[in-house]
Amino acid sequence: MTEASLKVLRDSRTYLRILYLLLAFPLALTYFVLIVTGLSVGLGLSVIGVGLAILVLTMLGWLLAARLEREVARLEQKLKALAGRALLARRHRYEGLTARLDALSPLKVLARGYAVAFDQRGHALLQASQVQPGERVRVRLHEGELSAQVVEEKNE
Repeated sequence: MTEASLKVLRDSRTYLRILYLLLAFPLALTYFVLIVTGLSVGLGLSVIGVGLAILVLTMLGWLLAARLEREVARLEQKLKALAGRALLARRHRYEGLTARLDALSPLKVLARGYAVAFDQRGHALLQASQVQPGERVRVRLHEGELSAQVVEEKNE
């Protein structure tokens, strides 16, 4: 199989279209049979007058079926538009939340020039009083890591 055929098989819309055709075929066949039968019987019996009534009823049924099809098509378009707008709104919200989450990412914070210091046990240092002069600390930067020794502690 070519790549184009595989792409069609992988597309979910292909299966939705097949389902639509499978559901639409019996309805179209019913329309066809009723209209052809109504026209045939109506024209055949038009000589005795009853056929005219059958022809009128067939034409009214035909118009009703056409109106029903138009209404279904209108509702389908409306549903597609509403679904499109809902999807667009959710995509916009998702992108906004993703941007906010990305901005709060520890790696993004490090990329802006900040660093995180860890004591010898691997715990993040939040206060200068957590270490004493002479202790070794690890400093995590945006790119890489440093090993440092505390020379002086200042609590400001």
